[in-house]
Amino acid sequence: MSANDPKKYVVSRYDFRRLPRWPNDGIEQERQKMASGEAENFRHETTDRDHLALQELLGGYPCGEPLDAMPNDDFIMGRGFVLALPSLMQKQAAEEQGDLTSAKAHLIEAYKRKDSDVLSLLETIGCKKAVYKAVQDPRRFPNFDAILIPLFRHNLATDANVELLFGAVSRVRALLLEIGANMADPPPENSPMGAYMSQFHTERVKPAPKVCAQCGTKDGSLRKCVDCKSVCYCSKECQRKAWPVHKPDCLEIQGKLVSESVRQKADETKEAWEKEKALENERKQTEFVNEVRESLAEFKHEHPSHVETVWHNCYGRPRKAHLPLYAVEFERGIAQSMELKYEEELSLGMFPDGISEELYGRGVLLSDPANDDAKIMILHERLFDNGGDGNLRAHALDGIFVVDSVVNRKAKWKRVAEPVDYPGDYNRCSRFVAYLIRAKNLALSTASDVDLGIDNPGDPNLTMIETSAGKLLRVGNPTFI
Repeated sequence: MSANDPKKYVVSRYDFRRLPRWPNDGIEQERQKMASGEAENFRHETTDRDHLALQELLGGYPCGEPLDAMPNDDFIMGRGFVLALPSLMQKQAAEEQGDLTSAKAHLIEAYKRKDSDVLSLLETIGCKKAVYKAVQDPRRFPNFDAILIPLFRHNLATDANVELLFGAVSRVRALLLEIGANMADPPPENSPMGAYMSQFHTERVKPAPKVCAQCGTKDGSLRKCVDCKSVCYCSKECQRKAWPVHKPDCLEIQGKLVSESVRQKADETKEAWEKEKALENERKQTEFVNEVRESLAEFKHEHPSHVETVWHNCYGRPRKAHLPLYAVEFERGIAQSMELKYEEELSLGMFPDGISEELYGRGVLLSDPANDDAKIMILHERLFDNGGDGNLRAHALDGIFVVDSVVNRKAKWKRVAEPVDYPGDYNRCSRFVAYLIRAKNLALSTASDVDLGIDNPGDPNLTMIETSAGKLLRVGNPTFI
């Protein structure tokens, strides 16, 4: 496959034979680990061609169960999961090598110097206006997907074009791999990701809206600074308040001299704003804590009939809600009341040994100080209302797991069977607590040097974004618990 093949990145996550390769792509590191013995290399007698091909690619077989003995599902820890391991390895390597800040700076600089090849490519994919707006105000830089998805749709997502726009393929390769996989295996149109990608079917990509340089308001009545025309304000009040900080930039853009006193005044004003912002953030955090407490108090005292409450996951499939919106905070509080230690929040991409049926690896890791730090893992799935339109409402409990055994300092987990003898008046909170008590009694003491199997390429947390289709899920920095 040519390095400039526009179809290079349009590869199913499960089609490991066609994955694009580059130095230090994660697969290469796995081969080195297999060769050195750092990664366990399982031996199986098999004639399964996929098993043998995967073994050749990775320099060994990474799973305790042979491929031909696994359920032939897609990604629910069966055959599909194992076939997707090389893709996950590449995804982690690409994320570690990425540099979106430099990619953004390169494109803006290329536009500023009027690079004809860059301008022509942006015009072709309908993104020229969006980038022009970002040159005027960097805060209006479009989402990278808004450039890369049209690049794919025009069959122009070559390495050469990516380097032209962003300076280096490595800076955005993680996005290329994710978009390419979604092109090869399109998400359902009624899913949040399907609706998100459908925004970029149009020929022209809209730039981010204008925002007030002082308060961040997005409003059609915004007016530019009459002197430098580089920033906008929603009102005279915002313009007056921002003037001490904007003044040095405004004068420089006009080519005028900027005195030291003007710069000093701007610095002092910025410092005062930062202190004010810190106080505001503290106030918002207090409000959030109070909201969490109210939500959890309501959850603990809800009527037993709520055990049958049904929401939907991001694919629109109904599931029973077992946990409240603030699941992590709820689990942390319950653990503290049971003298368990909260270790960390989990977002797993590849699952630990023994957990073979789960798709949503989000939850928390707890330990029991009274039992030599026995480990307990709670996994759950985020749920949404209205058939999965992206409005977060609750969590479904995917299971509670404990360390079942330790072989060669590597933990093997097992799912704790949920109690079935709940009294009729137990609500969801009471049921969860009883389930966790059973897990605590079954947890195996765990030494500090045991590999729990949770340090692996993580599935990034989901964030909510405003789109033309409404609020939707997007992979990115965590916003919700």
